[in-house]
Amino acid sequence: MSALRVFKKLGAALLALLLVSFLVFSAFALIAGDPAAAMLGAEATPERLEALRHELGLDRPFPVRYLSWLSGFFTGELGTSFAYRLPVGELIAPKLVTSLVMGFFAFSLILLFSFPLGLLSAKLRSGTGRALFTVFDQIAMAVPPFVLGVGLSWVFGVLLRLFTPGAYPDAAEDRGGAAVFLLFAALSLAVPRSAMTARLLGATLSEELSSDYARTVIAKGGSPARVLRHALKNALPSSVAFLSQVMAELLGGGIVVEQVFGIPGLGRLLVSSVANRDYPVVSAVVVILAAFVILTGALSDLIHRRLDPRLRGEGRA
Repeated sequence: MSALRVFKKLGAALLALLLVSFLVFSAFALIAGDPAAAMLGAEATPERLEALRHELGLDRPFPVRYLSWLSGFFTGELGTSFAYRLPVGELIAPKLVTSLVMGFFAFSLILLFSFPLGLLSAKLRSGTGRALFTVFDQIAMAVPPFVLGVGLSWVFGVLLRLFTPGAYPDAAEDRGGAAVFLLFAALSLAVPRSAMTARLLGATLSEELSSDYARTVIAKGGSPARVLRHALKNALPSSVAFLSQVMAELLGGGIVVEQVFGIPGLGRLLVSSVANRDYPVVSAVVVILAAFVILTGALSDLIHRRLDPRLRGEGRA
C-alpha cells in the first residue's frame, strides 16, 4: 500500500470531518437562539447581555466564531456549558475516557467470542448441532443491548449482588467497582455484535472451505490445519471490515446502555445535554462521535486493503 493512498484516505476523512463540524456548528448556532439570554435568564439586563455575549465571543462574525470553535478541538477550548457554567472540555474529558474504556472492553469481548464461535459455525455445517447453533445465534443477534443490560443488572446486580445497579462508583476511588460496571455494560454491547460477527465469519469460512482450492489441497494430502489457515486468511478481510463498523458503533451505541447501568459516560452526557438544551456540549460530543466514526472507517479501509491482495493494486496506472 503506497503512502500516497494513505494520505488520500486520511485527507478525505479530514475533509469529511471538517464538513460535519461546519454543519453541526451552523445547525446549533441557528437553533440555539441567544445563548447569553438563555444563561442569564431573568437576570438578562441589556448591559449583562452585552457583557456575556462579549465574554462568549458571540459578538464576533460567524466565520471567526466557527474557526475559533474548530481550533478548540486541538487546544481543549470548546466553549462554556450553558447548564454547568464550566468549560466544555473539562466536562467531556472524563466522560470520554469512561466511554472509551467501555468500548475497549466491548470490542475485546467481541474478538474473544466471535472468532471461536465463527470457527465452530464453519465446522457445524449440518445436523442438530448446526440447528441449535443457528437458534442461539439468532436469539443473541435479536436481543437489544439495553434489554440484555437490564437482564444482566438483575441477575448479577440484584440476585448475585456483584454490584449495585445504578450506583456507579468513583473510578478514582474504586477502580475495581467501576471496572465491574463497565464490564457488564460492555458484555451487553458485545453479545449481539459477537453473534453477527461469528455468523459472518462462519459463512465466509464455510464458503472458503468448500472452494476448489481447498478440495485440491486436501486431495494432494494437505493437512486440515493448512486448509483452515488459508481459508481463514481469505475470510479475514470481510470480517475485519465488519469489525471496523462495529468499533465505530460502540462509542455511540453505548448511549442507552450507559443509561441502564447509570454509567457517567459520553452517551449519558449527550442525553442530559440535549434535555437541558446545552448546545455547546451537544455540538462537541456530536463532532467527537463523528470523528471517531470517520477515522475508524478510514483506518478499516486501509487495513482491509492491506489484508486483501485483490485490492492492493486498485488505482494503479
